[in-house]
Amino acid sequence: MASHRGGHLVLIYAVEEKVVRFHNPSGYSYSSDSVSLPIGKFEQFHAQRGIVITRTP
Repeated sequence: MASHRGGHLVLIYAVEEKVVRFHNPSGYSYSSDSVSLPIGKFEQFHAQRGIVITRTP
């Protein structure tokens, strides 16, 4: 059987000093609107796919 990494979409809104701040809409508490993790810990759960949205001038 092939391995599969599932997951859900989160919105990363800041990366500062090796810490990722993100909104997790399916979190377990009201505080899931602003969550932070060290980048290394976040990468353990990242499925290596995503969407980048940028602002145009």
